[in-house]
Amino acid sequence: MSDFRDFAVSHGYDIGDPVPDGKVHRFRTEEDRPGQRSGWYVSHGQRATLGDFRRGDWCANWHASVPLPSPLRRARVTQIRANSIGRVQPTPDTRFAERFRAATQVWHRHDYLRRKGVNAGGLLRVEGQLLLVPLRTMTDDIAGLQTIDPTGNKRFVPGSSIKGNGFQIGRIDTRDTTPHAPRLLICEGVATGLSLHACTGLCTVVAMNCGNLLHVALRWHALYPGAVIVVCADDDDPTSTGKSNPGITHALAAASAIGGRVCWPVFSFPVTGKSDFNDMHLDEGAASVADRVFAVVEGLQ
Repeated sequence: MSDFRDFAVSHGYDIGDPVPDGKVHRFRTEEDRPGQRSGWYVSHGQRATLGDFRRGDWCANWHASVPLPSPLRRARVTQIRANSIGRVQPTPDTRFAERFRAATQVWHRHDYLRRKGVNAGGLLRVEGQLLLVPLRTMTDDIAGLQTIDPTGNKRFVPGSSIKGNGFQIGRIDTRDTTPHAPRLLICEGVATGLSLHACTGLCTVVAMNCGNLLHVALRWHALYPGAVIVVCADDDDPTSTGKSNPGITHALAAASAIGGRVCWPVFSFPVTGKSDFNDMHLDEGAASVADRVFAVVEGLQ
């Protein structure tokens, strides 16, 4: 794995000794302030992905067959390794995690959850009248919070890092060797994600809005490169023809970027205002949602 370390150095990063366990590992970059770790990598042994949250969606893929860096860059290896001796790894910002932990764990006792007909399974918390939704990084750090009041008004807590972060429901089974596995769903809203997970049992990542679908898809694809990923779009106006539909447009772009698939809800009687899989769950039932999603997962639609 020293070749991957040299590859990282050739891009200006010291990742230390890489760990080939298929998990996301964070490291400090030269541009980071104290307490930050913007660099990340995922290594699977013979292949790996290197990224930097400061550079948005940028990432570099390495394979064991990639030529080694030039002698000039190899000299940089020695320099960076020498500079890193004795470096203390910083700890991530804990403001959001502390607020989330201080709140009360919730399953269904919140007006928003009751109205949406979903159970949070203890993954969300309540602070007064506000439902707290954690925005997690790929390394499970809480990088921000979304609040939802009883009427459904949503706000991000100031300072939250949204781009590429999400709320994951369930776990993906990387050991699953059945056809079309492992499988992962990505969607926009919290209630939609809870419905999708309840109806299908599949790991679901909530991106919070359609503009974040692409960034979440890129990051979770880097984490699970072999997974079948389905972006479950909101059909923002199922009764319109020829009008802008940002939910489906952004979902198609996200799926295209990672070689994934797209599905959206289908209603027996389309009505304006019914647009996501939570609406489909309430109107058509869990079996209809599962049938729709698994047909796309298995490539039947």
